[in-house]
Amino acid sequence: MTERFVWHYNQVSCTLFFFYFLCLFGYFQVDCSSSFHYSSPKTTHFCPPEEGLALLQFRNKTFFSSGYYSYCNGQIFYPKMKSWTEGTDCCLWDGVTCDNVTGNVIGLDSSCSRLEGSIDDNSSLFHLSHLQSLNLAFNDFGGSQISPVIGRLKQLTYLNLSSSYFGGLVPYEISDLSKLTHLELSENDLTIEEKTFDLLVSNLTKLSLLKLGATNLSVIKPFSLINLSSTMTDLDLNRASIQGNFPDEIFHLPNLQALNLHGNNQLTGYLPNSNWSSPLRKLHLSSTNFAGKIPDSIGNLLFLEIVHIEGCSFTGSIPTSIGNLTRATEIVFASNYLTGHLPHHVSGLSYLTTLDLSGSSLQGRVPSWLFTLPSLLSIDLSNNMLNGPINPFQSPNSLQEVRLQKNEIHGTIPNSIFQLVNLTYLDLTSNNLSGTVKFDMFSKLQSLQYLYLSNNSLLSFTSSSNMDIKYVVRGMRNQAHQIITEK
Repeated sequence: MTERFVWHYNQVSCTLFFFYFLCLFGYFQVDCSSSFHYSSPKTTHFCPPEEGLALLQFRNKTFFSSGYYSYCNGQIFYPKMKSWTEGTDCCLWDGVTCDNVTGNVIGLDSSCSRLEGSIDDNSSLFHLSHLQSLNLAFNDFGGSQISPVIGRLKQLTYLNLSSSYFGGLVPYEISDLSKLTHLELSENDLTIEEKTFDLLVSNLTKLSLLKLGATNLSVIKPFSLINLSSTMTDLDLNRASIQGNFPDEIFHLPNLQALNLHGNNQLTGYLPNSNWSSPLRKLHLSSTNFAGKIPDSIGNLLFLEIVHIEGCSFTGSIPTSIGNLTRATEIVFASNYLTGHLPHHVSGLSYLTTLDLSGSSLQGRVPSWLFTLPSLLSIDLSNNMLNGPINPFQSPNSLQEVRLQKNEIHGTIPNSIFQLVNLTYLDLTSNNLSGTVKFDMFSKLQSLQYLYLSNNSLLSFTSSSNMDIKYVVRGMRNQAHQIITEK
């Protein structure tokens, strides 16, 4: 019994001595007084001093513009780095992220910081070899070039240099960042040479987002895009001066959710006629030279929410399969060469808020189903050849804007129009409307701000004695501009 007690006493004494030893050397946060107290081990790791110093040197080589702006890309415009203080843990600095285990700096977000200056080859920024995320968007680097030394940051997975006034050639060394999944260089004064672009799409095999909007890509061959990784989810090449024929293969990328080619007016191409099904959610082809028919296969894009193909060279009729786009919120086919009748009946567009089919040669009647879509806010069928009367419709929706001007629509204005109580804008000018319009009916449209009925020579107007001028009605028989208000 005595031997067992001595053994336990010695074990406890050794244990206490061991913890006291650790306490003295700072391994635990403990009270090293005579009343020994144990607390949990440290979980906070300070950033390495050399990385904190590199950050401070980077800050000191830039300066902050004196102008103050309210918002920048949805967030407050302020100089994050101004609050950095020497001698403090850089992991606590604004915009800095550290690894939870090693304390190494792995993220730097100095976007919207009003930075000015340049980042040269000797910048201490490139000493942060553990960086995984770098965001310098929405600053002003005065047209300076992106340093080729950026290729040393081989751990980067996220790089955003958009809208920061970089200029010149994009260095080919950027293709050395083989771990990149997210690359944004949009809205600068940058040019990408053919060799650099080929290396970029070939080497960056993990890319899921590539945004090069307003970057000069005029010398690249669109065919090289077929080397893009199958992991691509968001490809934005808007206003990039791409020329030539866009490869059909891009539409079949298995993970592509957003494609923006807007503003490349020398880019030709066609939409896939068959076997086109993908998770595509946003498609922007406006102001390109895409042509051909809008294929029935567009109805296979069951996740499509926004489709803008205005200002192209599409021909043929609008396929009835657009009714399959049950998640669509915006359909804009304006300013093409579309012909034929609008689909007689379409159901399923429950979330559609904007429909713009203006500026083509569409014929036939304005189908009544357009006015009954439950979420529709704006409809524009102007500048077509629609010639039938507007049929009465039921189930008034939330429509706010109706543009039917410059068609050949005849018949009377149906009473159903006056049930659109949320209407703010109605334009029926330059048609063949007839009959008598009672201004009393417009009093039901309490939200109406703009009413245009001019150039309908067979249309006449009456008002009851208790009505004054409130709405702008142009081109009446006496060509006067009258405003009617209720007394």
